Amino acid sequence: MPERASHPFDLLLARHLFAAGLAMAMAVRLALHLLGPGDRADRFPVAFLGALTLVLVILAVARRAGVQWRRVFGPGLTRASLPLLASAVPVNILVILMLISGGSFLIYLPLSYVMPEFVERWLLSVPAGYLVKSPEQLARLVVLAVVIAPVVEEVLFRGLLMQRWARRWGTLNGVLVSSALFAFGHNEWVGHFVSGVLFSVLYLHTRQLWVPIAAHALNNFIAIVPLGLYELNHPPKATSMTLVQLEAEIPSAVLKLALGIALLAMYVHLYWPADRLRAALTGPLPYDVNAPV
Repeated sequence: MPERASHPFDLLLARHLFAAGLAMAMAVRLALHLLGPGDRADRFPVAFLGALTLVLVILAVARRAGVQWRRVFGPGLTRASLPLLASAVPVNILVILMLISGGSFLIYLPLSYVMPEFVERWLLSVPAGYLVKSPEQLARLVVLAVVIAPVVEEVLFRGLLMQRWARRWGTLNGVLVSSALFAFGHNEWVGHFVSGVLFSVLYLHTRQLWVPIAAHALNNFIAIVPLGLYELNHPPKATSMTLVQLEAEIPSAVLKLALGIALLAMYVHLYWPADRLRAALTGPLPYDVNAPV
């Protein structure tokens, strides 16, 4: 009998994707730092070039492993998946806002005693170049954050890395590790980790990568567009929170964290009963379910 071909996700070299993603993020950050203060519109080409480079690396690594993209993406959005998508987006926004305001502060505080300059520079400051000052800037930001980023990040973290690590270490570990890496790539960690887990479960349950892509895009749209429109009509000034102010925020941070956890628990209870969640985390991976018959 002919030898059975190896599974593409056994051949996929996740370390190459990880190294490429890390190198891309570092290169973009270095380029933005070298550019210095400036409008966000001036920074758009750098971020776009970084995303394009990562896409090319993803395509090359996936092709080498023999990944079939139709099986990664699965069917398009269906009517059955829309209610779950509609419930996930507003809840995720509320939970993220609570966890960003609460959990992130409680993480930054102990970190500030070890690396105070890092916390003040990267996590607490709002550079002037990142404030929307023109409709053109807002349009470019929407293209990058609502169109490009959701597709690239969901393909990388859920479509490839999560399934690769799920085959190697089990589905739950694949979800947690890929979500942690997804969060590490952003300045804010707690909310993005929760988002990563939610997007993973949506993908595992529906077997449609377009569902987390749509949820990701809607999240970014809701988070960016209203604030951008407000900034256009009420030009803000760049502000930075000091470590002293951070310590003063501890009581409200604890309250916001508790509210975020309560909202998350309510959402899980209503939409992810134990049997549905267990089925998503123990069933076959989307790539295998979407195999041609």
